[in-house]
Amino acid sequence: WDGPALADLRGFPFGAAEGQRLDEFQLELTVCRLRAELESGMPVVDELRRLGREYPVDEAAGCLLALALYRTGRQAEAITVLSSLRENLAAELGVRPRASTVELEVQILRQDPGLLPPSLPVARTASVPTATELPFVPGSASSLVGRDDELEQLLSRVAEPVLLTLVGVAGSGKSRLAVEVVRAIANRPTFFVELAPLRGDGSVAAAVAGVTGADWEDGRPLGAIAEKADGSVLVIDNAEHLVDQVSDVVSGLRGLAPDLTVLVTSQRPLQLSDEELYPVDPLPMEAAVCLFTERAAPGSVRADEAPDVLAICTAVDGLPLGVELAAGLTRTLTVPQLASRITDRLRLQMAGRRDGGARHATLRAALDWGYELLDPQEQAVLRRVGVFAGGFELEAAEYVVPRGVVAAVDVAPVLVNLVDRSLVTVVADGNDGRRFALLETVRDYALTQLEATDEGDTARSRQLGWCLAHTKELTRRGQAMSFDTIGSIFAEWPNLRAALEFAPGTPYVADGLRLMLALKVAFAGRRWFREGRRHFAALIDAPGVEPAERAEALCRSASYAVEMGDHADAAELLGRAADIAAAVGDAELDLTVRFYQGRNEVHRGRVTNAIAIFRAGEEEARNLGLESRAASFYSALGAALGMAGDAQGALDLLTKDLEYLRREGQEAWFAIALHDIAAALADLGRTDEALQTLDESDSYAHRLEDRDSLPRNQILRAAVARRLDELDEAEALLRDALTYPEVTSDVYLDLAEVLIAKGETTEAKTHLDKAYASTYEGGVMWLAARAVSAAMALALGEPGEARKLAEETAILYADVGFGQVPYVALLSKVRTSD
Repeated sequence: WDGPALADLRGFPFGAAEGQRLDEFQLELTVCRLRAELESGMPVVDELRRLGREYPVDEAAGCLLALALYRTGRQAEAITVLSSLRENLAAELGVRPRASTVELEVQILRQDPGLLPPSLPVARTASVPTATELPFVPGSASSLVGRDDELEQLLSRVAEPVLLTLVGVAGSGKSRLAVEVVRAIANRPTFFVELAPLRGDGSVAAAVAGVTGADWEDGRPLGAIAEKADGSVLVIDNAEHLVDQVSDVVSGLRGLAPDLTVLVTSQRPLQLSDEELYPVDPLPMEAAVCLFTERAAPGSVRADEAPDVLAICTAVDGLPLGVELAAGLTRTLTVPQLASRITDRLRLQMAGRRDGGARHATLRAALDWGYELLDPQEQAVLRRVGVFAGGFELEAAEYVVPRGVVAAVDVAPVLVNLVDRSLVTVVADGNDGRRFALLETVRDYALTQLEATDEGDTARSRQLGWCLAHTKELTRRGQAMSFDTIGSIFAEWPNLRAALEFAPGTPYVADGLRLMLALKVAFAGRRWFREGRRHFAALIDAPGVEPAERAEALCRSASYAVEMGDHADAAELLGRAADIAAAVGDAELDLTVRFYQGRNEVHRGRVTNAIAIFRAGEEEARNLGLESRAASFYSALGAALGMAGDAQGALDLLTKDLEYLRREGQEAWFAIALHDIAAALADLGRTDEALQTLDESDSYAHRLEDRDSLPRNQILRAAVARRLDELDEAEALLRDALTYPEVTSDVYLDLAEVLIAKGETTEAKTHLDKAYASTYEGGVMWLAARAVSAAMALALGEPGEARKLAEETAILYADVGFGQVPYVALLSKVRTSD
């Protein structure tokens, strides 16, 4: 058929529903046909462009067009198509692209050979994955109306190291303008920090550190951030509720990072001496009218209603949010009805309520007006869903909202009404499901109304209860460590974080700790050690938990401390856990404590001790019939044997461990296990196998968003290249590893060793000093650094000092059982030098 299906019957309910179903089916079939034609080599770009214009939010069509453009050599156009798709999804549906769409964008940026047709020959390349900076930037509306001049001016200013604050009332479009600035910057790295969900002391520094990849717990957080961010554009969005913290952080960073540009959006200035204020005023009336027309219900605005549209836009002072809220009401009111009512309502507000300040009056009036049109049930639902950050599922609302005038069965129909009034939006979740969401300003308004009642703590405690029940259910019904389960858990991360931030200091703190325990596997799988440790620290002394729960929390927090190199704190936490295990006589809990004590011993450089702990623990776990715990012991034992120089013993155990992980579906550990196997293969000289195994590890790390394994894999690739005397390749790989947010001391150490081999001792010393600064005497990295120091002394023409240091280090290695192959080989080379 031509045109919409059943076009002549769309006025009837059955005709509208069936017509939409047929249209969607036709679109799906059309995309399938075009995909087949593309794979057969036929030209499809022109037809896909027409399809994209007709269906701007269809991801299948948009991705196929991008792929077709890429295959015809138009990479830039392909990226533009995906960028437009992202914007359309955010504007029309309020969602982000599916993971497959994001992956395609990354593949196109990297010119992945896998995107070429299977029939085309692909030249083999020695390239390896690199850290591509794709900073998170929130989705934007489909069109930026009336802001061209502002955008041009801002782009000119942020080209220099300045502090620029966009100030204006809520809903004036500050955040949207900042997003457009970021998207238009092509020649500098950018970091986007969203502050709206954050509360509490230190949250701004933690958020900026998290986005930039800096270590904010190293005692000098601003210095660490400055090192990461100098020369970039740092955008801090929605700063008004944390102005004092933002002022302190920005002031400190500006003093430490002279080439840093900071762009802030806030309803209030930071009041810093070097701050430039850029007022974001309401839209010109012509632009506001255009925005209203675009956002109004289809067919709801007639040409002869232009004066009414102008009156509506004037009544909300041209504020984009007020315009969009008013336009959304055209689903239920005509434009003349809306114009007469909104004008009267705003007059009452302007005359009677100035306690919020004149700068809030118009937007508050628009929101008040919409809120007061709701019945008591609708008002209660809107207030209570304000606790959700990042959207929510219907089931979550049905858990949190019911109380008083609202029963569980009322929640769904009331949400439908709120969607019709544009106070709540519906978005697809990528799994054929639906989520609800609130505009951030509407959410702020809902929370204000919530705090005016006695419902706030109740709603937040129920949100915490839902997060706990939801996480437990996901891990119960599926494989706790599968990619799908972890992905489902972190789809709710904004709500999980809100619940975890709420719990400390409340009567619900015990449930906060239980939520962290339910999240322990997911956090470990994504290597979120810093985040996990922060939440455990706030919750670990919660009253009302069982001793076993507290001991497990102590162990998990200690494990994160081990991974972050804080071994003294880990030992203290594990000591507390051991006391609890002994007091309750729990053998399995005792094994858990001993496992993490062994891990801590490895990192402290006490390899022989660790091996003894792991061997004894494995045997005891088997005697108790605890297969999972036994598997964790022989996995750790394999890694420790590799540290001791027994590469074959390590490979045997690690291979056995991977077989167990595959059998049990513990996918989150695949990337780490494969990395350890690759290290053993490299130590055995089986370099081709090692590199293949690292490629497989990368694939799992990407799927899991593992921020730790990818740079570790690059470091190991560099070690392989070093053993093959490919010094330039090794250096390039290590410098690439330095670009990742999570940088470990072994990057500096191995880069120093490579530079020494190339005769570049000055820079090598800089990196060697950084390696020492990030470890402590006796630790495993300190032991490794001793070998590199001996090589440095030899390169500097001090053979006597070099051999003396090498001999002393060899004795240390023997004492603690450290025998990692590359460093032992380096020591041997120094000791036998002429």
